[in-house]
Amino acid sequence: MKIRELAFLAIRVLAVYFFALGLNHLVAYLDYSLPAYLQVLGDDASYGEVFLLVGIPSILLLLISVALWLSAGKLSRFLVPSNSGKEESSPSFRGIEAFVLAVVGLVLAILSFTSLTRILLNYANMEGQRLYIDHRSFYIALAEQVIRLLLGIVLILKAEGFAKLLRRIRGDRE
Repeated sequence: MKIRELAFLAIRVLAVYFFALGLNHLVAYLDYSLPAYLQVLGDDASYGEVFLLVGIPSILLLLISVALWLSAGKLSRFLVPSNSGKEESSPSFRGIEAFVLAVVGLVLAILSFTSLTRILLNYANMEGQRLYIDHRSFYIALAEQVIRLLLGIVLILKAEGFAKLLRRIRGDRE
């Protein structure tokens, strides 16, 4: 099996994972968060408004999972670029290491993006309702998710460079 085929399969597994995670979050929102928001907001908010507010991160996870599933071939070619005209029939440790770093970056980026969406939507809603906002906690949570998102993007784009750096730190030869 070639490393690009492994990448394709791993992306499809991630798509299934994110779909299940999105469904899990959606059910939790419908079962717990939505009734709590409606109770706090009272008659001033409609069911649809509140559902959009608390359901968008879940819907984003579902949409991202479908996009990952449909673009697994293109994404695997991006994550595992061919260095030469021929591909190895059995992947090397170096190739797998770089691919794993890229997949970790993809997971970080997707999860932090949906968390950022949730944090910003909740902030906008609380600001609109003129509720008390602990700005310190908000900025700490926002900074955490932005750092995770940036780390994920860097890992996706520079996975091979990080793999080389890790090999140098371990003392492996190139």
